[in-house]
Amino acid sequence: MSKESKLAKKEAKAAKKAAKAEKQHAAAYASLVKKIEKKNVKLEKKANKKGVPFVPIPIPAEDEPIKTGNKAGKIILTIVLVLLLWFLIYFIVMWVKYQVPTIFPPTTVAEEISEDSAAGDVSHYQNQHLITTTPTYSVEQCRLVLRQTIKDQWGDLGYSSDPSGGTISYLDRHTTVNGADCYVYSCSGVTYAVATNISGIYYQSGSNWNPLTFNNTDLLFD
Repeated sequence: MSKESKLAKKEAKAAKKAAKAEKQHAAAYASLVKKIEKKNVKLEKKANKKGVPFVPIPIPAEDEPIKTGNKAGKIILTIVLVLLLWFLIYFIVMWVKYQVPTIFPPTTVAEEISEDSAAGDVSHYQNQHLITTTPTYSVEQCRLVLRQTIKDQWGDLGYSSDPSGGTISYLDRHTTVNGADCYVYSCSGVTYAVATNISGIYYQSGSNWNPLTFNNTDLLFD
């Protein structure tokens, strides 16, 4: 393609672009004139009502540049307005749903229990189990414990052999040793006292009661 052809093609393209721009300018100018004329009509009516002289908005010449406005700026402004409207609606909805918490005066545990009991909402705990102290054992049960103790400690008690297999006699009386009620027994010349709740076992030496230690369970649980 020659230079002349290229130049002619560029000129034709430029002429087409200029014609398009001129057409757009003419349309924008016509729209502007129409808007100004409408505003002038309204302003004239207002001026006539108020009895003041009418000053029309001047219509610019067609060859003057026309301000078409910033389209991107309008879009951003629209988005901002939509967001503000959304936040306003959200705030109103949350405000309507909000409930002020009820503040109650402080109370003690005893007052709360008393109030609940009066309302019939709470039944106080009752222990279903029988609460007992250490039981009192029979003469025979205490005799068995004494027999086991003698079996464990006959050497320390001064016996030459184990007398636990022999007779252990209940002397049919009680005595108090260290504050405990005791059965009194006799075995091979030695007097013993066994607490009725088996809290202690003693042998008599003169006027004193000396404690014994129960060690094993061979006889008790055979």
